[in-house]
Amino acid sequence: GKSKVIVVGGGLAGVKIARDLVDAKYDVTVLEARSRPGGRIWSYDLVDSSVDLGCSFIFPKENLILNKTTEFKLPLTNITVLNCGMRDDSTNVVETAKFVQDVLLAMVNLQRVHNSYDHTISVLDALQQSRVEQELQNRGASAWTAARHIMEFLMGGKFDDMSIKVKVPSDELQQVTHVMKDGMQSFIERLIIGDDGGNEINMVYNSPVTKIE
Repeated sequence: GKSKVIVVGGGLAGVKIARDLVDAKYDVTVLEARSRPGGRIWSYDLVDSSVDLGCSFIFPKENLILNKTTEFKLPLTNITVLNCGMRDDSTNVVETAKFVQDVLLAMVNLQRVHNSYDHTISVLDALQQSRVEQELQNRGASAWTAARHIMEFLMGGKFDDMSIKVKVPSDELQQVTHVMKDGMQSFIERLIIGDDGGNEINMVYNSPVTKIE
């Protein structure tokens, strides 16, 4: 008979390993502590779309996922960080993207004009002292908040903690990445089902492993 294999964890790594083993004719069972697969990949379905609550970006260098996505014929949307996590052309997306561009330009100008700033001045302090933050707040508080979150995510810190001397990631803002139109969860589900649905991975949920002997 087939050799039996137990995979602990139904995140992306566990499911991918299980898929390779099943395709190689092993008898595979995946034990997952949660009630769903995917680990950090978790998509929430809305009425006419889905939102990724965990992993969402597929970068051009991630050929494994891109190749499998093409193989499974899963639809992708090309985006940049300026509209990250947003999958339509609504006014809110355009407005937030414009705010990100304005914050980026303000930071570049502050670094260029205010050479007297030292490393103890934070990005937020500089934006407040130059009244840039107040101007953005007046234009739209929600778009300013969203833009700030995007910039802080990209730069790996909070505006009130980062020095105004921090490197401004202008190139990264223009980098094209991808998101799955139906959410990253659709990718995990296809890995589990397989190419033709005839060799689906045996997933056992709500089964935390506390000890291996």
